[in-house]
Amino acid sequence: MCRGIRKLLAVLSEKQPSCPQFYMYSSADRVIPAECVESFISKQKSLGLNVSAHNFVWSPHVDHYRSFPHLYSAKVDEFIKLCSPTTVRSM
Repeated sequence: MCRGIRKLLAVLSEKQPSCPQFYMYSSADRVIPAECVESFISKQKSLGLNVSAHNFVWSPHVDHYRSFPHLYSAKVDEFIKLCSPTTVRSM
């Protein structure tokens, strides 16, 4: 099932930076199967990288924001906070 993108995944797996990673995907995606994304995430985690992910389950390929705007925004906000070294306080 993942044959079409196996070469791309091999290149990406070898060249990932050590910064946190966040993958948004969907089980309903007909372009990139969720199993391929999940396999890639597992590989990155096995290398000791900090990886977060969210499966939107029902949204089509690259349509997560349009299908779930509030959830999408919340997940991006969570990831940004995870990556921020300090919390900005208002004066």
